[in-house]
Amino acid sequence: MKRMGTPSGIPEQPVLVIGPCGAEITRLCDSMNAGGWTLLIAENLDRANWLASIQKVAVILIAGGPNAHEVARAIRPVSNAPLVVLGAPTPQSVISLVEAGVDAVIDTRAGDDDVLARLGALLRRVDRASAPGVRFLRADGLAVDLLAREVTLNGADLALSPTEYAVLALLMTRAHEALPVQTIVRQVWGWSAADGRNALRIIVNRLRRKLEDDPHSPRYIAAVRGVGYRFNTDVIEMGDRPTPPSTSHRNDLLNWIEGLAFSLIECDSVVEAGDLLLDALSASGYADGMAVFQVDGDVMHLVAVRGMSEAWTERVTGGIPLDPSFASAQSVLTGEPVQFGDIHAVGGHFRATAEQLVDEGVRAGHFFPIPGRHGVWGNLGLVRRSGQPFDESAMAFCSAMCAIFAVYVEHIGDR
Repeated sequence: MKRMGTPSGIPEQPVLVIGPCGAEITRLCDSMNAGGWTLLIAENLDRANWLASIQKVAVILIAGGPNAHEVARAIRPVSNAPLVVLGAPTPQSVISLVEAGVDAVIDTRAGDDDVLARLGALLRRVDRASAPGVRFLRADGLAVDLLAREVTLNGADLALSPTEYAVLALLMTRAHEALPVQTIVRQVWGWSAADGRNALRIIVNRLRRKLEDDPHSPRYIAAVRGVGYRFNTDVIEMGDRPTPPSTSHRNDLLNWIEGLAFSLIECDSVVEAGDLLLDALSASGYADGMAVFQVDGDVMHLVAVRGMSEAWTERVTGGIPLDPSFASAQSVLTGEPVQFGDIHAVGGHFRATAEQLVDEGVRAGHFFPIPGRHGVWGNLGLVRRSGQPFDESAMAFCSAMCAIFAVYVEHIGDR
């Protein structure tokens, strides 16, 4: 299967560009888009603060101008990403900008290739430890904080040894995949399988006792005869929030929810309603691509789509079967969200989804069941090009939008 993702040398996370953008910056953005860079464009500081608060970004580019240092001071507390001002610097302006928290000033008159080379050099110096990605793993009462290396079960702290933690985290990051003993032993201990087989068996038994997991009817860790072990429960991968949400950002979320509710009052069809839902989600900036599907028997049919290619739309025109190898179908079948930070890592379990998205250049996926009176009505799917899953507030927001949409669906069904 062709590998999806970002070409070598290009940041995996989005680049935030703060305008207003003149001709030179617009041309540079066009070059970056053509080269495979993912851009988030903010016309003003309020929008920039919002986008930086819902996604971690690789770098923030500020269009040069007399107020560039004010923009830098305002955006610096929101993100620890490198700040770069694009423009024609003078010695005095550079000093002012550095004092405001800017990491580099790049003269755009040198040409797009020179600017991109300098940005690439800056990004290579950034500490990879600060790169975004998955922080939390959650599965049926079990929660793992990968950054703090803490585990809770039904809200209570679980005391695990470093080795027990390593085995559990590995199994959860490869949920539903039968991992061979040699793979687990090599990644956890660095030993050969022959040396580590008994050690692994002891650790798994300890984990099962602490997880209150019955090996004869496993909730979490199942033995796979002749192979190794498998994590038996769906895992939701969640990202970390860059900064606590401000009051204004919480109000933005509430305003989008309220706006959708009022706009649906005047709606005449499910298709129109699906378009309104995706318009609201597109405005939020949470995802790069999205779609709404409706369940019809054992197939889901496309209702509305944004940000996906024509080729993808053609592939799903005939419908998506309720087959758990599709992440969207799994969310419908279980009635629970499905979320992952990197489609490559879950391609074995959600094989059909990986094949379906092969040419879309996306990594993170988020799939929410849309409730109905007699079961699950359909599915909302969202994808990001960056490998960063939603945090808790984003998931709550999307679930609320699905609930508002579901109320409308039930209402139109009663007409």
